[in-house]
Amino acid sequence: MKYFFIFTLIFSFLLNKNLSAFYEVSIKNTNHQLTQEYFANKIINNLTDSSFKINDIEDYFTNFFFDNTVKEYHFEVNLKLLEEKFNSEGNNFNLSLLNCSLLDNFFELRAKHNNNCPIFFEVSNSKHRYIYIKNKNASFRIKKLNLDQEINLQNIWSNFLPIKKNFKRKYLLSYLDYDKLAIFLDTYPKIKSFEKGHIELEIEHYYSNEQINFLLSLL
Repeated sequence: MKYFFIFTLIFSFLLNKNLSAFYEVSIKNTNHQLTQEYFANKIINNLTDSSFKINDIEDYFTNFFFDNTVKEYHFEVNLKLLEEKFNSEGNNFNLSLLNCSLLDNFFELRAKHNNNCPIFFEVSNSKHRYIYIKNKNASFRIKKLNLDQEINLQNIWSNFLPIKKNFKRKYLLSYLDYDKLAIFLDTYPKIKSFEKGHIELEIEHYYSNEQINFLLSLL
């Protein structure tokens, strides 16, 4: 069994070493008049602290259409290009979970979603307010606020994971999460070893290993 999993992982790595730079997005919305520019501006305004203006939208978006039968927008975003742009300018951003963070009510406390998106909720005591994010698997505290501080979930989401320059290092995870990690990283990372159901990889990314673990737990 062990060697079967090793073979499967190596085959996936060789066959799909580089995934598409475009991330596929599907967003439920009954308003059929929204545009690429609408979602582009939503990414800039809600998911980054950048003042970047997208002049050539076609560099970042493709295959945009509205499926009227299911009331759903479909498009692809060139995350690699956007992330490189924001990173080079020293911006904070969080482009993870676009299928969730582009929903109209994602940045509402205890919002109800028709999918598996995580939700935000608040716990408070006599001195502080604590903002958590949770899904069916886990719950994490992501912000501590004074009682008089306003809750801005867009700002919290785009800033609570510090961005670093890309750096290489080892990363250990369960082989069951390898494909999920590959989609997150947009590449199948190099496998260095396999032992007791876990694989040791060599990755290069701007998030730390702990931050990647956190984001994978929300998928």
